[in-house]
Amino acid sequence: MRQVLPFAAPGGEAVNTSTTYVRRSATPHKVDNERYYRTGGLGNILTKNGCVYACSHCVEPDAKGTQFTRREVAAVVDEIESLTDQGIYDVHTTDSEFNLAVAHTKAVLTEIVRRKSADPATSLHGLRLWVYVQPTPFDEELATLLAEAGCGGINLAPDHVHDDVLDGWKVTGGGRRYYTFEDTQRVCSFARERGIPTMVEVLLGMPGETADTMRECVKRTLDLGATVTGYSLGIRAFPYSPLGIQLAQDCDGIRTVRGLQSNTAREPIVLRPKGQCSTVEYERQFMFDRHGRYRPVYFLSPELPEDRETLDSPSGRWAKSIELLHDLVPEEDLYRVMLPTLPGLTQDDNNYADNPFLLRLIESGYTGAFWSHWPRRAEIMRDVA
Repeated sequence: MRQVLPFAAPGGEAVNTSTTYVRRSATPHKVDNERYYRTGGLGNILTKNGCVYACSHCVEPDAKGTQFTRREVAAVVDEIESLTDQGIYDVHTTDSEFNLAVAHTKAVLTEIVRRKSADPATSLHGLRLWVYVQPTPFDEELATLLAEAGCGGINLAPDHVHDDVLDGWKVTGGGRRYYTFEDTQRVCSFARERGIPTMVEVLLGMPGETADTMRECVKRTLDLGATVTGYSLGIRAFPYSPLGIQLAQDCDGIRTVRGLQSNTAREPIVLRPKGQCSTVEYERQFMFDRHGRYRPVYFLSPELPEDRETLDSPSGRWAKSIELLHDLVPEEDLYRVMLPTLPGLTQDDNNYADNPFLLRLIESGYTGAFWSHWPRRAEIMRDVA
């Protein structure tokens, strides 16, 4: 059966939402899911595609579509069960995000719970579902369903707490904010009551970020008492994210914008809006400079406490902001906090590329989301030394 999208697909094509994908292991020339799990710690599942929101930093609507395409519930749970049948018990959702189109989310979880109740022998009893969510929509019913389905952990993305920073950033397609900090507090409380670990992710350095907004954000997010709180500084600008489009318009092909930065930049970053160049040229400038040298584009708020030399340099390093961020985290909370680093600043490293802690986890057979093991990293590294 084929289901027609609720919007016009290219060429008027229908999209298959009902077929269960076959998840193989040890089949030549096919993705080996069991090996992927063994060497990465997680399996994955897509329950729906697309996103109706318009968060200024995000590429998901451009990459996946601006409407939701919901897969049939039975097909999704069949696929999850095929993974757990192979011993792939840690499964991460790859939706944008799992709790959007929440009625469908609840239907998937309800079907998992139903199968577990109906069959004591189903491998779904071993399922540990790891989910990305936004602060809304999220109610007690959803929290309870997650617990009953077998939720390993919730990765929550409030991104910030300050209204002046979030207004115009975390918004619907119509430009309206869709959650408050109280919603974030509520999700953490629901999870804590049900024994579900939480990871709160914060993106610092967006337009309007100052030392004061950073200070407020760190304090309030640490007060949430999440299992882990992760902070990043600066954001990648992509050609079709609202932020990337705005930066190109502000540059207008003739000037740079303060805050545009790249570690590999050798000259000021000057972007052209799409109307001034071809599609290929427009997209390419976000990855390469005019001489063809690799130069991905990032943005960090120029209102952060950096010196003039750093702010004026296209390859400036926001070192003072990183040092401030480290200073804002009390020593007793460091064990549960992920922070951006500078050489020599700390032995901890939350960069996924060749991460020594992550590599040791995988070699030692740990599974599940990387962040869930972070609070025990010192103990784990001692054990595997």
